[in-house]
Amino acid sequence: MGLIKVLKTGVPKSAQVNMWVTLASTSITIIILSCAALTIWRRSKYTWLVATLSMLIACDLFIIWANFGYILELDESYTVNHLISIELATSVATGIFNCLTNLFHWFFAFEYWYVSIETPNFLLSTHKPQNQKFYRVIKWLGVAGNVASCVILAYYEWVLEHAIYVSYTTNTPLEQSAISDVVIMQYVVQIFILISMGFLADALRRFKRESTNRSDLVLNYRLMYVHISVVTLQITASLIIWTILSYIATKDNPVLYNAIAALLFILNFCIQITIAFIYVRIATP
Repeated sequence: MGLIKVLKTGVPKSAQVNMWVTLASTSITIIILSCAALTIWRRSKYTWLVATLSMLIACDLFIIWANFGYILELDESYTVNHLISIELATSVATGIFNCLTNLFHWFFAFEYWYVSIETPNFLLSTHKPQNQKFYRVIKWLGVAGNVASCVILAYYEWVLEHAIYVSYTTNTPLEQSAISDVVIMQYVVQIFILISMGFLADALRRFKRESTNRSDLVLNYRLMYVHISVVTLQITASLIIWTILSYIATKDNPVLYNAIAALLFILNFCIQITIAFIYVRIATP
């Protein structure tokens, strides 16, 4: 009821358009990812791909949660304590979204990297994989780094949201430092995704010799390079958009701000659909 009331009583048109664009693109993405996961589950043995796709679906659910939170924050009838609670819930949603997104890339890349190193051992002998402790350390260091950066980003996003509220209610300029902290942490979070892509690229380098002799591996090999390319493109575009938003946020132009912010969700839609297609092609060649 609170969301409906806010939409009826004074949400800027640009914010409403942003919300509906996000809701529509995210809902379509969830449906397509669910169909892809179901297809992989029924037609192949790659159940770990289903698990990673499930992480993306969870990401999109938290996008919807965060998006509704942003709209609710526009309700001027809320008390300060109520508004802070909404801001915290919104920041938690964006934090979980970023965590799941980063961990999705990390687990996928690490799995390929691990297999690429141990494949010769499997082919040449029957002994168990070596250096298991080393792999566990690398894996959980990656998890810790990704989660820590996303938690810190969520905190700074909450600080920024509250700074925006204070700026609006007191009619004072928004502090540039609040924006800068968020943008810096966005760069850190995206760098961790780039590290995951580096692990995946190293895995594909190791698989290159085997892929030349089998047509199914050739397809797998090419699709993984497409995966790296589109994710790297997403990171580049995201950082450009965030840099632009950090500049526009200090200006009184909500229409332009919401229009550019909507590009982040459209970009997320395009990338996740591409990943779903790649996964289906890998699992069901």
